[in-house]
Amino acid sequence: MLVVFGSINMDMVVEPEHLPQTGETVLCPDYDLFPGGKGANQALAAARIGARVALVGCVGGDHYSQQILATIRRQGVMTSGVAESDRPTGCAMVMREKGGKNRIIVAGGANNDATADQVPDEILRNDSMILTQGEVPPEEIFKLIRRAHERGVKVILNAAPAFNLPEEILSKVWILVVNEIEMGQVSAGLGLPVTTPAEMVRALAAKGKTTCIVTLAEKGSIVVTPDGKSFSVSALAIEEVVDTTGAGDAYCGTLSACLYGGMNLEESVRWAAVAGSLACTQEGTINAFAFKDDIQENLDKVTVSR
Repeated sequence: MLVVFGSINMDMVVEPEHLPQTGETVLCPDYDLFPGGKGANQALAAARIGARVALVGCVGGDHYSQQILATIRRQGVMTSGVAESDRPTGCAMVMREKGGKNRIIVAGGANNDATADQVPDEILRNDSMILTQGEVPPEEIFKLIRRAHERGVKVILNAAPAFNLPEEILSKVWILVVNEIEMGQVSAGLGLPVTTPAEMVRALAAKGKTTCIVTLAEKGSIVVTPDGKSFSVSALAIEEVVDTTGAGDAYCGTLSACLYGGMNLEESVRWAAVAGSLACTQEGTINAFAFKDDIQENLDKVTVSR
């Protein structure tokens, strides 16, 4: 089973003419609500590739939680590991600029009550895999990574948003996925020089003796393995970028599903590259995630270089 330990949010998306300055009020004609949160997003992206996925996290006892969980359950994600908190369900304010780029503020709410203990020992087996991210408390992420490592369970960590990642935890992670900004923050926290993406991802892989992947938006991604070998995968060319909000989650969920299904690293990254790119062609997150057939049709359009 692919176990996703992470956040569950309702995303409120607005598209103002311009972003407000301090003290300024900017009117916007409308807003949209989309189920989201990095945990829920990545779980659903993995389920669309055909993986058996269980989501573990925390929501409030409110209408938002009912809407989110019903949506992802309908698409095959198991939610029995989701607990209920006295806090409201997490919410993200997504301010989308022209051209599809965005700025996001996340109010954690119930996500702050998610605990590693919600993942029972009986599902931490060597035929399982863990995928987790940074929108739940880091100390709980670390507890889960340590437990998984002790039991021989592979962990994929998407350090987004970035947090201080101890070297001891990095060494227990099978694959670390970050974007360029997050990689700089993680590198600085580990005392590594903040230089070019290619140099930083190589330094992180060497530091943790783990596989590191940095995603570079339309420039694709760079992968470095523990033995120092590397390759790059291009992004899928997109004629019009509509919304980049869920691209990273589509990438991580697809990557994890492919690896869990037995695909090798290079092929899994190719699938992830296509999924991340296709997620930029529609509004929202979950609604924009590609299905398996959509990805297969576009695989030959991304290239691998060494």
